[in-house]
Amino acid sequence: MIDISAIQEFRDIYDESGIIRPYSNYVKKMTIAIAIAFIITALFSLFIYGIYNHFTPYKLILVTFSLSLISTNLTAFLFLFYPLYIRNQLQSNIENDLIYSLSYIKIIAASGGTLDYLMERVADVEDNQKIRQLATKYVINTKLLGFDVSQAIDNVSRRTPSKTLKKLLENISHNIKTSGDLLTLFNYEINKMLVKKREDLKKLILSLTYFGEIYVALFVVGPILFILIIIIMSNFVAGGTASITQLNLVVFVGLPILASMFLIILDTTFEGNI
Repeated sequence: MIDISAIQEFRDIYDESGIIRPYSNYVKKMTIAIAIAFIITALFSLFIYGIYNHFTPYKLILVTFSLSLISTNLTAFLFLFYPLYIRNQLQSNIENDLIYSLSYIKIIAASGGTLDYLMERVADVEDNQKIRQLATKYVINTKLLGFDVSQAIDNVSRRTPSKTLKKLLENISHNIKTSGDLLTLFNYEINKMLVKKREDLKKLILSLTYFGEIYVALFVVGPILFILIIIIMSNFVAGGTASITQLNLVVFVGLPILASMFLIILDTTFEGNI
């Protein structure tokens, strides 16, 4: 059965990622890519294992289907993972600069500027491209599409991957409906962000310490021990001659793959903060 909630969750992630391509076109492109991956892998497997290795029909079908299934699953995973990765990068980008943008907004609010004027100024002068796009979206909603403040804020909130910004927009919407004192709200939010930023920096330093120890164990001590084990084992198996193939696999294949995986895990864990 198709999980409707999972499809909707992926749609929400895609909307928050800020990818320009329409969602329907992206799904169509993913479907075509999966079909092409299946066909190419199947033809390649039939050519290699059928013509050169002369597999039996049963074994050939089994190998071809297995490899094609692996390639299609990998292609689907990459297409599903890409919007999530982009969304996480945008979330980190927004939250890193949000406190500075909000400080600028607070200065304008102190002079008595309305929310519409504040958003227009952010859309004009903001350095962070994603924040500027969201402010521009708010201006378009109010000036061209005729949305009221609450509708415009809700529309922008659905398109941002940052939970901090979502909460800020929600508080602004409630503030507009009640007291309308934006300056007090901005002062409170800035102080809260400063406290959170200090805590995040402490966690970042602690996590980097752990990852540094893991890196030393995996890429400094680990390869040396593994190569020594191969050399010692080859003395018993091959009469004193180390396996050049195994050593080459460790140095030129194993280490680059491990390093790439480590960088991906590091980037995903810290969401672009390093």
